[in-house]
Order: sequence, then C-alpha cells, then structure tokens
Amino acid sequence: MAAFCFFDIHDFLDECKIETYRAGVLATVRQHQGRYRILGGKCLSIEGDWVPDFPLLIEFPDMARALEWYRSAEYRDLRRLRLEGARGDALFLECEPGEFIDG
Repeated sequence: MAAFCFFDIHDFLDECKIETYRAGVLATVRQHQGRYRILGGKCLSIEGDWVPDFPLLIEFPDMARALEWYRSAEYRDLRRLRLEGARGDALFLECEPGEFIDG
C-alpha cells in the first residue's frame, strides 16, 4: 500500500540551510524508492480555510519505506537543516491508490 508524505512549508527562515537541504534531499528520497509528486505550485482554496503555502508530496511504495527514509542516517542531518531553515507541517498518509468506488 503506497505512502504519501505531505509537507506544507509556511515560512523559509534560513535560505542557506534550505539550499543545502535541497542539494541533498533528492538522493535520499530516491535511495528509499521515493518519488516527488508535487513540489510547490499555486493553490486555490475552494472549500474551507486551508490553503497550503508551499506543498510538497513524496510517494513511497509503503509506510515502512517512508518511515525508513524519514528516520535514516542519510536524511537525519538534512531533516535537521529543514527544521531549522523552515517552518511547516508534515503528515504521512498510507492508502491504496485507485479509482473512487461508489458503494
């Protein structure tokens, strides 16, 4: 079952740390069989009040692989840079991608 890691970056606090993060993060995602699905973009809120500031979506084959990446030694220092260089939210969602089934 696929796992999707959704990050919403609200503020960039230290551009130098974020640039270092960006330079290294893709290799760690790929190492754990992840793929970026969304990287930024314009958001239009059409229901409710939630409007992501800077959305990122990474897909992994399953939750175990997503957590393995997030907790990995190769991502640890990069994660610290992201947490120090930006303010945001994150959630991991495990689901079976597929068509909507009307039951």
